[in-house]
Amino acid sequence: MGLSKNSKILAMKKKLDFSYRLSASGFKVNVFKGVDFAVHFPGRIFSQLPQATKYFLVDNFIYSRTRALNLLDWQLSYQFGRPAWQNFIDFGLKKIIPCLGEINNFNIDKILKKFPLAESAKNLVFNGNQSVARLAGFKSLKDRAVLALSFGKDSILSYGLAKELGLNLLLATANEMENSSGNEWKIKSRIIKDFESEQGEQVYLFSDNVDELYYHPKINCHLSEVNNTNSLLAYALEFLPFVYQHRSAYLIFGNEQNLNDYFVNQQGFKFYPSFDQSSEYTAKENSLWSKASKGKFKVISLVEPLYNLGEFRVLYHRYPHLLKYVMSCEPDKGSAERWCYHCPMCAKAFLYSSAVGGDPKRIAFNKDFFAKKYSEHYPLFAKKKLRHYERPPQVREEQLLSFLLCYQQGLKGDLIDLFKKHYLAEAITKEKSLRKVYLGVHPAINLPGGLKTKIIKIFKEELKGLN
Repeated sequence: MGLSKNSKILAMKKKLDFSYRLSASGFKVNVFKGVDFAVHFPGRIFSQLPQATKYFLVDNFIYSRTRALNLLDWQLSYQFGRPAWQNFIDFGLKKIIPCLGEINNFNIDKILKKFPLAESAKNLVFNGNQSVARLAGFKSLKDRAVLALSFGKDSILSYGLAKELGLNLLLATANEMENSSGNEWKIKSRIIKDFESEQGEQVYLFSDNVDELYYHPKINCHLSEVNNTNSLLAYALEFLPFVYQHRSAYLIFGNEQNLNDYFVNQQGFKFYPSFDQSSEYTAKENSLWSKASKGKFKVISLVEPLYNLGEFRVLYHRYPHLLKYVMSCEPDKGSAERWCYHCPMCAKAFLYSSAVGGDPKRIAFNKDFFAKKYSEHYPLFAKKKLRHYERPPQVREEQLLSFLLCYQQGLKGDLIDLFKKHYLAEAITKEKSLRKVYLGVHPAINLPGGLKTKIIKIFKEELKGLN
């Protein structure tokens, strides 16, 4: 099937049957004979979950990871009951369809009209009783939290903040890349080992290769990013065993303020590059977690009030000892570097580090990204069509301010000269409003009151005089 606007998406000519098997260490998703898609946890973390909670976790997890296969002409048959959070998962998928349409060039309006509601979907079959909607036997302590530690700047900053706040942390991360990108995991493994040794922490590792089903020859996925819908909900569900073990009141993700930004296309559709990381999505998700846990658990982000610039400022100025653990890129195969040096993520890391007066070498960044040859990696200068992550107008604005801050510091380079020639006047005119937004402290609708007060105080201290 091609990617033209006339592609017959949702034709439902094929059928996939999903079932699963629980084990002491996790679960296996059964789709194709002889192929295992599985999630495995260390030790007895999974086996100690109440049986009803295991069903709640796996039923909702599988549905959230596979619902988007409807967009690839598959009819979906589940050998278990309707998941309790089916409507919310469908909501998340519908909200990301405009973005998928822009990326893959299909008719957004047509797909949205044809996309069925959960209750009436004829392309979904469930064989069993509806999943439970409660977290059986769950108890939490208000000072305990699980931190999803990816080692990006967001999670490293979250670690620094959580430790300062005195939260009792359990740290965990997923190995989702070892088979597809062994080099990235090889480098990250070294970082984890150093982090554990130097910070005196334990980082729990669990594995998940369920995403690989989208790349199985029988699936033949042709729509970019379709496998990422509702991915953060699936991720939250995977952390439930750790939440139970630690009796955590919170699961901490690194959802920053810029994840609320979106782009409006010519047809008037809003497209969010990652809607499941937005404050709106998290608030709706937390209403479900509140009911499931009787108000004892929620998903939060300690960096929700900040844009990238604010985050880098706090990280460089307040927690510089953590900079050496930052990794936010997929290195080239065979490289010993943790950055690839040819993507927008590299450009952002270098630029925002420089803009807040930091040295990019502190995050192991070893090239001068102000050289002219790197211009296409910055939305401010790029002439090619931008990735969907760079298309919200706020991305350009934040880079406009960042280059102004670099210019004001007297930094040199080809791209500083290019900025001076074409954008300096615009940046000076907008400087006051840009500082207010990108070096400001924004509302945090998903942070509980006590934590919010302390977090806002820290951010205002660090950003004082900058906005």
